[in-house]
Amino acid sequence: MTKITKDTIKIISILCFLILGFMIMNINSQESRPPLAVDGYIDLSNYKLSENGVINLDGRWQVYPNKLLEPIDLISDYSLEKETINVPELWRENKNKLKGKGVATYRLLIKTDKKPQLLGIKLENIKMASKVYINGRLLNQRGVISSKVKQYKANNSPYTIFFYNEGNSRVATEYKKMPREYDIELVIQVANYDYINGGISNSISFGTANAIENMVDMQNALDISGAVILMLFGVYHLAIYALGKYLIDKSFLYNGLFFIMLSICVLANNERILLQVLYNDLGYVVYKLQHFFSIAVIIPFALFVRSMNRAFLSDRVNKLVYFITIPYLLLVTVTPLSIYSSVKLFFLSFNQIIILIVLINSIRCVYKKDYGTLDEKSSILFLASMLCLLVFPILSIVYNNNMLGDSIFLAFSFLGFIIFTAILLAYRFAATYRNSAKLSEDLIKSEKIRDEFMVKTSHELKTPIYGIINISHSLMQREFLNNMPAEKKDIMLINKAASRMSKLVGDISDFITLKDGKLRVEFNKVDLRICIDIVFGTFKYLIDKKRIDLINEVKENTFIYADEDRIRQILYNLVESCVNSIEDGYIKATSNTFNDSTYINLEHNGEGLSEDEIEDIFSEQKNLSSLELGLLISKQLAEVMNGVLEVSNTKKNSGVQFILHIPTYKESAKVNQRQKILIRKPIIKDEDEDIKNNLDVLEGHDFTILIVDDELSNIYVARNAFIAEGYNVLTAFSAEEAFKKLLDNSADVMILDIMLSGVSGIEICRKVRENYNLIELPILITTASHKSDDILLGLEAGANDYLEKPFNEREVKARVRTLINMKKSVREALSSEMAFLHAQIKPHFLFNALSTIMSFCYTDGEKAASLIAQFSKYLRTVFDIDKDSIFTTIYNELDLVEAYVAIEKARFGELVSVKYDVDEKLTNCMIPSLTIQPLVENSIKHGIYNKEDGVTINIKINEEQDKVIIEVLDTGVGIEKEKIEELLKDGGKKGVGIRNVYDRIKSIKGSEFNIESEEDRYTKVKIKLPRM
Repeated sequence: MTKITKDTIKIISILCFLILGFMIMNINSQESRPPLAVDGYIDLSNYKLSENGVINLDGRWQVYPNKLLEPIDLISDYSLEKETINVPELWRENKNKLKGKGVATYRLLIKTDKKPQLLGIKLENIKMASKVYINGRLLNQRGVISSKVKQYKANNSPYTIFFYNEGNSRVATEYKKMPREYDIELVIQVANYDYINGGISNSISFGTANAIENMVDMQNALDISGAVILMLFGVYHLAIYALGKYLIDKSFLYNGLFFIMLSICVLANNERILLQVLYNDLGYVVYKLQHFFSIAVIIPFALFVRSMNRAFLSDRVNKLVYFITIPYLLLVTVTPLSIYSSVKLFFLSFNQIIILIVLINSIRCVYKKDYGTLDEKSSILFLASMLCLLVFPILSIVYNNNMLGDSIFLAFSFLGFIIFTAILLAYRFAATYRNSAKLSEDLIKSEKIRDEFMVKTSHELKTPIYGIINISHSLMQREFLNNMPAEKKDIMLINKAASRMSKLVGDISDFITLKDGKLRVEFNKVDLRICIDIVFGTFKYLIDKKRIDLINEVKENTFIYADEDRIRQILYNLVESCVNSIEDGYIKATSNTFNDSTYINLEHNGEGLSEDEIEDIFSEQKNLSSLELGLLISKQLAEVMNGVLEVSNTKKNSGVQFILHIPTYKESAKVNQRQKILIRKPIIKDEDEDIKNNLDVLEGHDFTILIVDDELSNIYVARNAFIAEGYNVLTAFSAEEAFKKLLDNSADVMILDIMLSGVSGIEICRKVRENYNLIELPILITTASHKSDDILLGLEAGANDYLEKPFNEREVKARVRTLINMKKSVREALSSEMAFLHAQIKPHFLFNALSTIMSFCYTDGEKAASLIAQFSKYLRTVFDIDKDSIFTTIYNELDLVEAYVAIEKARFGELVSVKYDVDEKLTNCMIPSLTIQPLVENSIKHGIYNKEDGVTINIKINEEQDKVIIEVLDTGVGIEKEKIEELLKDGGKKGVGIRNVYDRIKSIKGSEFNIESEEDRYTKVKIKLPRM
């Protein structure tokens, strides 16, 4: 054994010897022993009750077996047969005529100091019914006394009698043969037909009224306090087990049950408070409870012991506990008191033997260091508690047999058992908590490592996934796949799978961030209708061949207070769930506002969900698919933004509806910070028109920036940054204001928020692109969304670049600077291009034209004048073209063509024929400068010199599906197929003819340039341009 174990055993041994020594001293001490009754008489004349307190009326009492006599009977017939018996003593324990069951009358004459005073008598346990007479008067009784069993009723609860002793001796005057000095006659009638053994089993206490009352109060207080302490500890241990049953072993459960049952035993025994309180209502049921719990308490005790260490109570002994105890409990339940009480002593003795066995085994285990689930300290504490538990009943027997003068040792042993057991379980709980804390710490570390691994893995996965998406998308655009439908379908599947994987990687990252409580959200005013428009716009390109209508019935100017990016993420996940649930039908979004919340309803008309599916749809306790993970993240995101996400079947049970509750936007919105990290924008009142109207800065700088946003704070930050950079700044808070500013001023770059009140930035971008191309007005969209789908939607609408909000000032400056530099480079390239085109007016064309005019001067002066006018018109048109602009109207372009053709017809006569088929409504549409004239020049040049019958050119301009179609068809020599491919391939020969036109047309988004030719027959050039 270790030093700690040896020291602990020494301390316990010393304490035990001290207690035993005090007991022996107390037992052997005769000086304070009170007088005893002899043959029914007790002399207390020299015993000062007021000073010495309570005395037990122990000794030899007179008894009249099998008779119920009243005091008057004893006076009238003194010759009645009587015997003497020890009190306290049960009937079977003496050799007189008393049997275990029956009736008897006890009598005791008491001699006092004859001082008039108020006295009291405490009767603790008389089996099983009793009546008490003092000096001939019936003062109290328990139960119903009768010599007939049917009239008898048991009740052995303790009771107290108070009476006034006048000092004159009735007994002495009535009984001629009795000594006159005996002044109190105590007569007790006893009946028992239930218990195995009747009689007075406990001492009868006698003393002054105050002393008796104090003693009763003290005993009741001890019983109640002991029971309450046991009950509190029992409930406390049960609560610990119930609240922490996944961490705490069952010893808390068993000990809690043991203490609660033990508290009932305390209330049922000693002062039998349970019997005093409940007997009138429950009768004999109280005795069943008393006997039941007194024996049943051994079962949770055995379970508790084995939960500590199975070696403390072997399997064989444990089975014996159940084998012996359970039949008795059944016996108590179904039989009367007279039967089950006859064997109670055996079972009580069995319980004490079990406790003794546990104590011996615990000593052996401590000695052998066989601690089981305990450690060394816990085993010592358990040993101490078992020692106290075993000593308690032994001391009770000693005390009840008047071998122990004071009950303080009883209280100490009982309290010691409770304290040692409580300390044991507290120590065990602390050890378990330490182990749990260590496991929790290890788990947190492992989860942190796992989360870091997931974050890093997600980040690393993005690059190859985006590579797969981009490569597969590029392959799908290749023309050769049009003849390979199976391969194209496979590539499309790869692209979709990679896109889903990309979304899953993002969801995993968000899930980890949410789980760690590190999600960053930015509350702001969000236009719900626009938000749903953008999400629906994204899915229009994703629903493939499904016949699904996306219906947005959310009213305009419906504003919520949330994070714009996260709201779109939630809506995206919900719409995706709906899209995956139906092939043909609709997805409809509606909303309504109630109190301070906006209820967003998103429903589809597909199949409904079962109750189990609805219950599990947001559960984390199952293997989640990518779609289910998105829904779970959506629910958590809603909660972070002080909202709720629910799902149910529609009222007609023909679909599913998601209901999202989000706080409604108010000017004074205050949102509780339930997230770990929260960033708020400063809320500036939009009604401050004075600030809005004075934000524009036009100071004659070279470049002008138009900022379009409905948040004054965003505009203010960007405005100050651009002013410092030396730009003119225009600001707009709405679409209408933005278009007005574009009409009234020339802007070089537009910074456009993708979410505006009343209309989305996507729609504004599309409208701007109807009048301005990517070069003329670069657009930088700003978005709070990090999703590639939203960004792609903006870029497809015509944006040049994007910027995530909240943006960094240096970043926005750099991006705008890049767009302006790009525009400057394009201007310079355009200037060089137009200079190049002007330089290509070949000198021999000028000489040929002038020679032709001169020849007509001699033959046809009028014709010469007409040619001079056409030639002048041609030169003026060419040189008047703005070198900084690549666009002109169709009218101006055709004017140039007519001037050129007139000169060529003067030279070649009928060999040149040009026909026009032009939609008059399109003459003001913009097309690239020098688009048609070079094609006409090319046709005339090759047709005149290579065909004897000349060339006919047909110019046709019309409109198809918002596109301007320009066709130039000539009847020349045609172009070889290989030469066309060579002409149009990347890196092909540059020039001012077809190749130059082709390059400039292909630079325009949404345009097409096609050449169709057949040798010796025709060449047709077809150009498609967005209408501008």
